[in-house]
Amino acid sequence: MRFRWLQNVALLMVATLIALGMGEVLVRAVAPQQLILLRPDIWQPVDSLGWAHRPNLHTRVNTGDRTVTMQTDRDGFRIATGGRPPGDYRILLLGDSFVAAMQVEYEQSLPGLIERCFATRTGKSASVWNAAVSGWDPPHYLMQARRSLATAPFDLVLVAVYLGNDVVDRRYVIPPREAYPRHTFHLPRHFTYGEFVDGLLAPINDGLETRSHLFIFFKTRLEALLMRAGLTAVEVPTDLRREEATSPRWQVTGDILADIDSFASAYGVPAAFALIPANEQVDPAVFQLRTKAFGIDPTSLDLDQPDRLMVAELQRRGLSFVSLLAPLRAGQARGLPMYGRVDPHPSEEGHRIMWDAVAPLLARRLGLKYDVGTAAGAPCTPP
Repeated sequence: MRFRWLQNVALLMVATLIALGMGEVLVRAVAPQQLILLRPDIWQPVDSLGWAHRPNLHTRVNTGDRTVTMQTDRDGFRIATGGRPPGDYRILLLGDSFVAAMQVEYEQSLPGLIERCFATRTGKSASVWNAAVSGWDPPHYLMQARRSLATAPFDLVLVAVYLGNDVVDRRYVIPPREAYPRHTFHLPRHFTYGEFVDGLLAPINDGLETRSHLFIFFKTRLEALLMRAGLTAVEVPTDLRREEATSPRWQVTGDILADIDSFASAYGVPAAFALIPANEQVDPAVFQLRTKAFGIDPTSLDLDQPDRLMVAELQRRGLSFVSLLAPLRAGQARGLPMYGRVDPHPSEEGHRIMWDAVAPLLARRLGLKYDVGTAAGAPCTPP
């Protein structure tokens, strides 16, 4: 009896493996998925910043929606495939993955559009030093501003502040490390669900998402279930919670941004800030999916709170800024594909809308006349 039971278990395991193998082959043939790519060739550990892009890169990368060219200069700043064009003005751009924009070709990103389109609106061309790196936040921006302004001349500093996770509660520096460290197998140190996930489930996920199309296929379609189980990095931004309205994080972040402005001013360089809203603030479907999946009462969240409180902090300090919340919501209401289908970063349309909103601020800070008669989103050619 025991032998038959073991035989049945063995047959079940073999049948399961065969079914999974056939499923993997079928998905790869009919609906191939974008595997998560481990790309240590793109990032390098950097003291005080944690990580940054490697210099002189020329590679191709796909984060889920399309394959794009990733090219950097000698400083690790992303540039167009043809190199950085000459311009009448030099702009230092600081930010995270939303303006590093590895989801679209450089020419379609906000910095690429500045280089391509600024002259059509102002009559003067601009070159962008795109120092943005995925995973960075205001303490990184301040550190990079100090490094860049001390070593090269600029005419303007533009800081893109992503309200999904850029509002920080403390200042810090980061020792050199990998950009996205992977989980390693280990026995749970104590019997909690979180430790079970960290020691066993997360390493399995890390391995499968780099190898299995079938795993990615089901993971994408079971997103809500994975959210409930705590098996995804996706979360509802803390800053949407009404209880966070009195947190000191708004003042801390405002102080760091004011320090960037002061440091730039010491070099005679004006600064400008662009507030980029979280996806949940823009797309009602994303908000509904995540609140339902995490079992969060929607009334405990305030979709306008991050923008409203951060605007107040910038105004109190007399900083120049533009909020992208209203323009992006308007684009979403018109049915434009604001974000990627797989990667939730701005699409080509999203970057065009950000450019339209940011361009007047750039012109004003540079003391230039801005041509409002140019149609919003109109195509432009390189200067």
